[in-house]
Amino acid sequence: MSGQLLRFGCVGVVTTTLGLVIILALRLLGFALGSATAIGYGVGAVLGWVLNRGWSFRVEGNAIADAAGYSAVMAGAVALNTLLTRHFE
Repeated sequence: MSGQLLRFGCVGVVTTTLGLVIILALRLLGFALGSATAIGYGVGAVLGWVLNRGWSFRVEGNAIADAAGYSAVMAGAVALNTLLTRHFE
């Protein structure tokens, strides 16, 4: 396995775990599932972008353009997850 793929996997595990912990903590504090999910995803997405860009892939260049594309993909993921999890509220 390449180092880049291993780093990408590690970032995924860390950001997914953090996002889940945030979602569960917010639910315990009384947040609605959709709101807690959006916040957990948002925090995980920002951390994932920073770690993947700087550590996993060591990207240099236009951070604003990269962030815009990454944000669009993550916004779609948040929307889909929020729609699907509303079924369990």
